[in-house]
Amino acid sequence: MQRTLYLLAAMVVVAGTVLTPTSSIAAQVDACDDLIDLFGVDDPGALRSAIADAEAETGLDFHVFATNTLAGGQDLDAASFANCSEAYIVPGEVADDTVVLAVAVESRDFAVVYGENLKSRLDDDVDAIFDRMAAWFQNGDFGQGLAAGVDEAVDGLATEPSNTTGVVVGGIGLAAAGVGGGVAVNAVRRKNRRERETAAAEYDKASGEVTEVQARWYDAEQTASYLSGRLTGSSMERLEMSQIEAAQASLRLYDAWSPVSELDGDRVADLDDEARAEAFRHVYAAAAIAKENTAALQKFEASLSELDGSVDQMGTLHTQTTERIAGGRVAAAARSVEGWDVAAATERLDQLDNALGHIDAFALRIDVDEMKPALEPLATEAASIAADLESLDERRDSATARRATVASEAVGQLRRVGATATMIDSWKMAHAADSFDGVLGHPAEAAKQLERAQQYVAEADSVGEIPRTVGVLREVVADLDAADVAIDLADELLDELDALDVELAAALDEAPAAVAEAQADAAVLRDYVATNRLDLAPPAHEAARRIAADVADAEAALAQTPPDSLLAIELAEEVGNEVDEQLGKFKATVAERERIRHAAQSQLRAARTSIERADRHVDSHMFSGRQSKNAQAQVDELRLEYNQLVADVSTNPERVGQRARAMTTIADQLYTEAQRRQRASRGGVILGGGGYGAGRSRSRGYSGGRSRSSSRSRSSGRSRRSGGRRGKF
Repeated sequence: MQRTLYLLAAMVVVAGTVLTPTSSIAAQVDACDDLIDLFGVDDPGALRSAIADAEAETGLDFHVFATNTLAGGQDLDAASFANCSEAYIVPGEVADDTVVLAVAVESRDFAVVYGENLKSRLDDDVDAIFDRMAAWFQNGDFGQGLAAGVDEAVDGLATEPSNTTGVVVGGIGLAAAGVGGGVAVNAVRRKNRRERETAAAEYDKASGEVTEVQARWYDAEQTASYLSGRLTGSSMERLEMSQIEAAQASLRLYDAWSPVSELDGDRVADLDDEARAEAFRHVYAAAAIAKENTAALQKFEASLSELDGSVDQMGTLHTQTTERIAGGRVAAAARSVEGWDVAAATERLDQLDNALGHIDAFALRIDVDEMKPALEPLATEAASIAADLESLDERRDSATARRATVASEAVGQLRRVGATATMIDSWKMAHAADSFDGVLGHPAEAAKQLERAQQYVAEADSVGEIPRTVGVLREVVADLDAADVAIDLADELLDELDALDVELAAALDEAPAAVAEAQADAAVLRDYVATNRLDLAPPAHEAARRIAADVADAEAALAQTPPDSLLAIELAEEVGNEVDEQLGKFKATVAERERIRHAAQSQLRAARTSIERADRHVDSHMFSGRQSKNAQAQVDELRLEYNQLVADVSTNPERVGQRARAMTTIADQLYTEAQRRQRASRGGVILGGGGYGAGRSRSRGYSGGRSRSSSRSRSSGRSRRSGGRRGKF
């Protein structure tokens, strides 16, 4: 009986051990924020919720670290450690009961690592965690990827490890199964809840989009129905065609959405998986049609707006034209009293008024397409005649003054034509023909335009003193307007020649200095490329050769007789701009290579330190001839490779840095194994077997002696290694 009570007490103690870690661990307070977001994930609120749920269900610490860039020489482990050192023992080695997910967006690095005591529960699931995160990261959704990683980690923790020790007592086994099963049930419920929430949100979003488009179709069709009562003829046909297209598009959207139109977000969330999938086939199809219909809807709305505006515009324009004709008649009466002959203007106003009377812009239904081209010219002419009648005296005085001015302008411009022809003859002696042959026809064309201007002026002068007759005044003004146009065109041609003369004169003076500056710029680039040839790719040398060729062309343009100074300056400017651009790129490349080289040298120094430390401890702490020999052979190979890397650091710093990091890792593992054996020997046990290094280095070694002096291990306690995985996406 006493033994039975003892066993029951033991069962209670062990069962308590199985059942209580969740509650006790969950009570702990995080030393740093669960989410350290230096990047700005898309939905940090949902990610924080996922982390909180995971910690509540597992009792573990989850830490998520997201950053955009890594500092020079820093890796993801070091960056995460720097921002949350409490989650780590050392960089890359996570504390017990802790899971860390980290991503560096720009370098496309990410990792999931966890404490040593979680390895048996997560090692089989780490690939699944990794794959779920990578799938989201590759699509640029980093917040969802991190949340998916947290969820998958919780699912992995809910699964009983395959290597669990046998159950001592049936009751204990049932208790442990109960804990694991409870976590699994919670995980399933959590995932189902999130899926329901996501489904409801997606349905509500699609429903809003479809409803918005349907509402716009309805409003457009209502406008079309209203316009159909105001239009006739070709305008009505145009409206009907657009309305038919709109109705067909609206019907397609209605048919696609009808199967799910009675649902809402809550009902969609309550559907089982099969029914929900079927519903979303209709939802997505309708949403796609709604997006496709947007362009057609915009076209329909624009057509309706144009037709509606045109109907109102016709009535307004008709009213304004009637008022302008009435105003013109009043002005004609006043001018008649002043001695003007306005009979022709008055007669034309009567004709316009009669034509306007045959246009009924206020009918119940009108054909805008037919009325608009008939009404607009009447309105324009009526406004012009009315304006003329209101200002006849001012226009007569202005026309009289303009006749004398335009005539003198034409004569002056003809003198410019002669001077310009002489100027072109001097160009032929001082400049290459390519500099000006495109403008040789300008003087002749300018003279032709000026002759036309003089003809128009002569016609305007032929009437003598401009009589107080509207028709004659309008003819004189029209002749003067045509003369002004011809003079302006001649002036533009002659101005272009004057500007070219100034440009050619400046080019003749500036070209030698510009070409010399281009030569100097090209030399600077050439020397820089030569000095930094190891850091610059072949395109840099090609750019230097291309720039040198441009300089040679500029020199040739300047050396020909007569010189092509404009071409020489143009080429020199191109050389200067190209040198500035390329030199900036080359300097950035060299600076980056120098940074990589410095980083590689730092890695080499770290590798040398690790190799020397490993060498001092391997021989004295391995305690096995075979193990010591193998380890020392690795150290020797690392020494040989180190010497080779030192020689290669200038030419291939990227490879050197990579290999130096790998060598450091191997040397540190050798050192750690030596320490482990030293600690084991203190307890009277010397462990055999492998467990050190990461494979033998296959690189050629470097020469150099090795220190065999023994050193007491500085570490205490057993060696720890976190579980997890790191990689790129």
